[in-house]
Amino acid sequence: MTPNPVLVTDGYWKKSLATVRALADGGFSPIVGEVTRLAPALWSRATSARFVHPSPTRDRAGFVETLRRESARHRAEVVLPMEEETLLVVAAARDRGELPLALPWPSAPEIERLRDKGSLPDLAARYGVPIPATTLASPGDDLRKAAKPLRPPYVVKPRIGSGARGQIRAATCDDLARLGPRVPVVVQEALPPGPVVCVSLLLDDRGDVLARFAHRRLRTHPANGGPSTLCESVHVPEAEEIALRLLRGVGWHGVAMLEFLHHDDWKLLEVNPRLWGSLALAVRCGVNFPALLARKALGLPIEPALRY
Repeated sequence: MTPNPVLVTDGYWKKSLATVRALADGGFSPIVGEVTRLAPALWSRATSARFVHPSPTRDRAGFVETLRRESARHRAEVVLPMEEETLLVVAAARDRGELPLALPWPSAPEIERLRDKGSLPDLAARYGVPIPATTLASPGDDLRKAAKPLRPPYVVKPRIGSGARGQIRAATCDDLARLGPRVPVVVQEALPPGPVVCVSLLLDDRGDVLARFAHRRLRTHPANGGPSTLCESVHVPEAEEIALRLLRGVGWHGVAMLEFLHHDDWKLLEVNPRLWGSLALAVRCGVNFPALLARKALGLPIEPALRY
């Protein structure tokens, strides 16, 4: 049996590789899975063992059964899902009592609510969080009608999604006529270019901050908005205060990353209730979110990581 084993899913992603290294540095033994063995995190020197799991979206029952089997084999008590869809499958199985593993996130409906860009306007109004002017549209809607209360240019985003996938910009209302959405979307006023800052927080069950980190995007792919390809650590107390107000308002615990753009003031663009792509920067700066999450899940003492 490996000491302090922690299951990690979705070993393909660079944040998964950062997670297994961070867990090992924090005294844990990562047991890493993916739908294929051709995944970087499975072959890291920090990885104690590896396994192949079915797709969590196409074979949920098989995926959950694999986690049960691997947790029993390695006597693991904690699982850290790396991708949002995987997190939701694990959270739902945990909520139903089907998975005997600790997961340091709230219930599946709470995760769904926070990641849904369509729920953000209501939450923003309730907790005094500034966001770009936003309307909602359903599949097949005429987006020109949805955009009528807004000023051009526009950004159209799927209500559910991450990494700028499916995001489209439109310069005029007429440009929206060609975009018949196939999924529920939000239509927003596109803010002028400005610094994009991501605030990452880990809260305990009472809403107290266990870890904080912020980074500024310097380059992204695609260039007009998407995941970071170059970023730097920053301190932005104003954006952090807004992030805390929202997370505490909804009773969040666990980790989340909130994306802001500065235009007149800090405006919240979206919330990612999961570990994020540039996680390695936070760890390099001294905030070991994966190890802190594992300690939270196990109920171990935590020294808050508030400086970096």
